[in-house]
Amino acid sequence: MIYPLDIPHYEHQLKRIEGKLYIWDMVRKKYVFLSPEEWVRQQLLHYLVKEKKYPKSLIRIEKGQRYYGLSQRTDLVVYNNKAEVFMLVECKAPSVALKKEVWEQAWRYNTILRASHILISNGHSFSLSLLNQGSLVFLDQIPEMLNDILL
Repeated sequence: MIYPLDIPHYEHQLKRIEGKLYIWDMVRKKYVFLSPEEWVRQQLLHYLVKEKKYPKSLIRIEKGQRYYGLSQRTDLVVYNNKAEVFMLVECKAPSVALKKEVWEQAWRYNTILRASHILISNGHSFSLSLLNQGSLVFLDQIPEMLNDILL
């Protein structure tokens, strides 16, 4: 269940409950079922917090929202200090290719959230875009949480 990914590996608290493996989520502060997608989410979460210095207090996991009457859940949402959505993160299992359908899902979520950055990842590759005055710009690295992003 623990897959090697192309982002740094972080140690996690794992435990078995009724024969199923669970992982400690530092943001939700509870153990959650360890699916392949959850593994990517947890590794990426640790990367954002430990390497890119994103405060845990500005990250929400599986934020519920409504899209044309349907219930949707985003994987990660990062806010700035003004409680505005900075980045929408969509995680996929390592076996899922980052195809057009994955981008379409992220775009649907972002029609509601209006994040300036969208990140999709399967742990092996990532695609990050910046929405800048209606233009889409692809970035080759995840920005660090600098003061100008927080404000």
